[in-house]
Amino acid sequence: MSRIGYIRVSTEHQETARQQGIMCDYQVDRIFSEKISGANADRPQLRAMLDYVREGDTLYIESISRLGRSTKDLLNIIDTLTEKGVTLISHKENIDTDTGQIYAHRVCCTLTVGA
Repeated sequence: MSRIGYIRVSTEHQETARQQGIMCDYQVDRIFSEKISGANADRPQLRAMLDYVREGDTLYIESISRLGRSTKDLLNIIDTLTEKGVTLISHKENIDTDTGQIYAHRVCCTLTVGA
């Protein structure tokens, strides 16, 4: 059971330090990081992370908006994680799919996803 972090910023000019600090606080074992728009469906590090995670792993993100920019995209990613038995923890929205604190699918449908 690994702790995996996923970091994304939208452009090459943006810094990842804040998100890296959060991953440090969570003591993640591995980080997948990229500088690419969330609107881009072809995100190599997202794909690599989804291939890497296994049942029992926990994925940590700074914000749900780091996973994707559209509700459809977010729901597909969360479905993939759920099917693989991976827990999702989003720092900003206080989402933890393992404890049922917030049911992620419902949250995604009501969130206004920011950049």
